[in-house]
Amino acid sequence: MNITVEAPAAWPRAAIPQRVLAPWPLVDGGPVPGGLSPQRFAHLLEEVEALLFSVRQPSSETAEDDRALLTLMFTDIVDSSGHAQRLGDEAWSRLLERHHAIVRTQLAACRGREIDTAGDGFFASFDMPARAVRCALAIRNALQAIGIGIRIGLHTGECERLGDKVAGLAVHVAARIAACAATGEIVVSGTVRDLVMGSGLRFSGGECHALKGLCDEWRLYRVCGDEHTATNRDRGAKPGLPGRCARTR
Repeated sequence: MNITVEAPAAWPRAAIPQRVLAPWPLVDGGPVPGGLSPQRFAHLLEEVEALLFSVRQPSSETAEDDRALLTLMFTDIVDSSGHAQRLGDEAWSRLLERHHAIVRTQLAACRGREIDTAGDGFFASFDMPARAVRCALAIRNALQAIGIGIRIGLHTGECERLGDKVAGLAVHVAARIAACAATGEIVVSGTVRDLVMGSGLRFSGGECHALKGLCDEWRLYRVCGDEHTATNRDRGAKPGLPGRCARTR
């Protein structure tokens, strides 16, 4: 005697898309007291194993799904300690609130995602590098208008997703690039500059720089602005990253 056993109908087919009817063999036509023979028990285990493998995905696929190509942005207020000392705690706190509001407004407008903030700086990610560069320009210009000088670094690379956070070498590279920027500068890796070719964004520099703690040298560029919005100040070369501004073609 065989009894057909099926997963409960309440289980969604998305959970077990290939569920099948499997015979449950019983000894002597009776229920449990007869027990299962070793052969029939082995058959039952094979059915269960096949079911589990139809539901579970290989761990390698899961690991691949946790990685993504992102453009990472680090911002930092230049001389934040000096600002705090000159303004006093209360005024500095109010200025920081305005800083945070401006950065978050621009992130939302450019579809950036805030990952972390360290009080006077932000760490954010973007799906598109040109959008990230334009967001950096908007943040810098808005903060300069209220007397806050910042530095920004951008890099595009593959990252590992860890819940709401991201990790990987690209994160370290972006942070080190930000540290290379002077007051008011937006510095990007050669990867970012190459990916936005044809966007109308303008860059200067292109020399190789050693990044603290990282092997080899990295080609870095300073962002001058968009083709139609670059100012005379933007077109001036900076000591750290020399060279003429050039439109991406």
